[in-house]
Amino acid sequence: MEEKRKPKRDQKAYELYNKYSLDMLVVILMDIVEQLGDPYALKPCVSGVRGYSPKVMVVVVALGERWNGGYRRTSANLRSHGELLKRLGLPRAPSKSAICAACKRIPESYTRELNGIVTAGIVPHDVAGDSTGMSNRRKVAWFDVRADSAKTKRGWIKLHTLIDVATRVVLLMKVTEGSAGDSPPMREMLELFKGADGDAAFDSAYLSRKMCTKLAALGMTPFVHPKSNTTSKSKGSHAWKTMVEMYQNSKEEFDGRYHKRSIAEAVYAAIKAMYGNALRTRIMRTQTTEAMMHAMV
Repeated sequence: MEEKRKPKRDQKAYELYNKYSLDMLVVILMDIVEQLGDPYALKPCVSGVRGYSPKVMVVVVALGERWNGGYRRTSANLRSHGELLKRLGLPRAPSKSAICAACKRIPESYTRELNGIVTAGIVPHDVAGDSTGMSNRRKVAWFDVRADSAKTKRGWIKLHTLIDVATRVVLLMKVTEGSAGDSPPMREMLELFKGADGDAAFDSAYLSRKMCTKLAALGMTPFVHPKSNTTSKSKGSHAWKTMVEMYQNSKEEFDGRYHKRSIAEAVYAAIKAMYGNALRTRIMRTQTTEAMMHAMV
């Protein structure tokens, strides 16, 4: 009896998706870099790649992350997409060395500005914050080393993000060394956040009265998971007292609203499913650009 073979999956839909998603990405990014203007895109740290516009090279680096390929593969893909080169206004495809040089010259603040324009139309209600580790070693998982000493985290970086629960979009992000704490970078990001009117869910790594007070000042209700020895003494933070008392007296309600934090884990799982646990680049400057481009693109 012959085995029934599964019909081959129709590739037309995937080819169409890849074509139009790529075209839309180019259109959006070109529009964004034009909005940022010269004060950002023409800084010496962004330019310096002879023969190519700094703004266009930012888009080329982002396309490389969209393709999930190295500098050589990005250059080869551009050579095979003549229409894409015309859309970018490039007479020829940049070499891998030119793309690498551009990646080194993109500052973290510039990538954050790009992401800010992408997410400008989103009005957040509930938010979730978390961090995850990324390494240049492909056979090690962040889960295996995150509780170990700083020595084992050498060679790792941490991506800190603030995520909109409804859309799963990364609103703010920051990159630090792997051994850095979670709370200080998040408080720095919250200084740039305009605020929301819903819940803000974080795990115990962010547990502090300063964090609760900051979230309440931005119009949000803090849900930072307390530890076993946490008390409800306010010490000047009314938001802290209210949060801990809800955890102690109405744990079911607290857990239901705190569960929104799982969205952050889902976003990280999606990013790592697409790009893997490890980064391709080896130095901190390019790793920062790569990790932030993954979250944005």
